Amino acid sequence: MERRVALYALIGALLGIGAPVGLVLVRSVSHDELGLYLYVGIGTVLVMTIFGAVLGAKEDALARLTWADALTGLGNRRLFDQRLREELARARRRSAPLSLMILDLDRFKRVNDTFGHVRGDFVLQTIAGVVREAFREGDVVCRYGGEEIAVIAPDTKGTEALNLAERVRERIAQTEIPLDGTPWKLTVSVGLAEALPGETPEAVTDRADAALYRAKEGGRNRTCVAGTDTAG
Repeated sequence: MERRVALYALIGALLGIGAPVGLVLVRSVSHDELGLYLYVGIGTVLVMTIFGAVLGAKEDALARLTWADALTGLGNRRLFDQRLREELARARRRSAPLSLMILDLDRFKRVNDTFGHVRGDFVLQTIAGVVREAFREGDVVCRYGGEEIAVIAPDTKGTEALNLAERVRERIAQTEIPLDGTPWKLTVSVGLAEALPGETPEAVTDRADAALYRAKEGGRNRTCVAGTDTAG
């Protein structure tokens, strides 16, 4: 951060020094107004380009802080709430399907109790990476809270979402996470709900959460679909 500030300050100083020096050179070489206009025009474009690049970089950094979960790098709860509203509205306009999955690590408390919260954070980061890679580019993957991850899958019916959920569940079950020299494997339970026509964000989230509860009660390491007896 300090290096970046110093760089921007140096660029500003060079531009400040260059402006009068350039004006003197232009005046000495060309005595007509065209040369002056060209100098002013090019200089203005250069300054505004640098200013726009700096401002854009700062806005991108601020956006990442606003919408990203600091620990996992996934979207945060605020992003989840906004995107679920937007995607449900979009699905309603286009009469398109949308599915919501909530994933919860099984017996995660045991990791914190055995290895401490620092190692627990490492486990969450690892699992977040597995989940992010398992889903598609258009899916919205967010940390829902604690050890829960929510995935919004636009244009996806429940049957297709079930296949996606099972794929990520199996990948997580096969992932070995080194903890103090010991490879650990964890499992995940998944609740899945396909949005109903006109359904509110709260309603579809409640149904996915209820399906997740069934998956936990049914023995964990499984996917349960809201409104059916289907379980993976």
